Amino acid sequence: MNQDGRIIATGRLGLSFAATAALVVSALQDAPLPLGTSCRAAQEYVPLQYYIPVPWQQDVIAARKKGYEFLRSVGVRKTCFDIRDIYYFDIMDPLIREKGGCQGKALAFTPPDWLDAKHLPSIFRYFPEVEILMIWGLRVDETVADAIVNHLPGLTEVHLPGNGVSDYTLKALAKLKHLQILVTGAGYITDKGFAYLPEYPSLKYFAISPAYDRMLKGLQHLPKCRNLEALWLGYLGKEDPAPPGALPPDPPVSGKAPVQRFVSPEVAAELARIPRLKYLCLPFSNIDDDFVRELSKSRTIVYLDLINCVHLTDKSAEYLSEMKQLEVLDLDFCEQLTDESVKHLAGLPRLRGLSLYVPNITDASVPVFCQMKNLEYLGLGKGVSAAGGDKIIEALAPYKLILLSGKCSYGDGGYWYRPYHYHKPK
Repeated sequence: MNQDGRIIATGRLGLSFAATAALVVSALQDAPLPLGTSCRAAQEYVPLQYYIPVPWQQDVIAARKKGYEFLRSVGVRKTCFDIRDIYYFDIMDPLIREKGGCQGKALAFTPPDWLDAKHLPSIFRYFPEVEILMIWGLRVDETVADAIVNHLPGLTEVHLPGNGVSDYTLKALAKLKHLQILVTGAGYITDKGFAYLPEYPSLKYFAISPAYDRMLKGLQHLPKCRNLEALWLGYLGKEDPAPPGALPPDPPVSGKAPVQRFVSPEVAAELARIPRLKYLCLPFSNIDDDFVRELSKSRTIVYLDLINCVHLTDKSAEYLSEMKQLEVLDLDFCEQLTDESVKHLAGLPRLRGLSLYVPNITDASVPVFCQMKNLEYLGLGKGVSAAGGDKIIEALAPYKLILLSGKCSYGDGGYWYRPYHYHKPK
């Protein structure tokens, strides 16, 4: 194995990847590098505060020296490396964060958006200890996808833009044995690309947005993802964009309402079958009550985000009341929900986070909220008055309530946080 490969192997035998990355980067502080590629040059890329002076083998220092020289040669002058906290499920903010908290630290690389993507394979070759890769504005074609796999074997987290990603990208990244988090734009991904997701041995969190119509058939493969715990499908069922040069659609017929097509309930049934799925986010999705009926058959989902799913009605809340394991539910901007929905949701015994920023939830629901003693977070819209918010705080703060987002007389800016040393409001 080459020198960089030995670096990775050393990390596997003795230290975590995060610790190995920190030690490798730390060694550069006191490394005897010549003027122009000294530790001061390295500090342009890795912040000084993360250095821990540790002696390291000379071949590692030489490899990093070449890497910094290459970065300078292509014009990269400011920090593009960082030591980042790892949050596997940091998707609950501002509701309730996963109680597991930070899972450690890792070396992250974020190339600047103006960089020519052709330089990425060379950069990857010089820094194989990177564990978090975040590419925002560059095109990720097949060459870049192959370079990621060949030169960054220790990746645990990857963020890719929609620019250039395709079914081939998902196929290639399946070779990363330690990849746990994959976030990508839609690009050219189709239903066929989803067939490769069960091949990821360690994948826990997958996010793609928009999740176009062309991808829906591919969701049938997700129940085979044996480790998948968190899934984000933004704009599920959004109509595929027209190809370049296509004729514009016919104008709507006057006096005739367009036919509304929703994501099939069969798709929801597939999502409900994912064996370890705990966190599901479907914001801005084209779904209806029938979809929620099938989704509510899941007995593993504890966090559900249905923000801006505007076609849901009180019937969906009735179906959701069957998910007794639910802990956090976000129904913001589902504007057809009414006070009747609150009556259904009040029967969820484990619910600790609830957001209902909708106009038709009113003071009529205040007595119901006051009985939900397990709530830690409650978000309400303008339909609940400040007096109603005060009553909720007075009823729930002595129990578990930490934050109320909505009208109230306590706190500033529409937010009430329970003080560290809590005293019941007078």
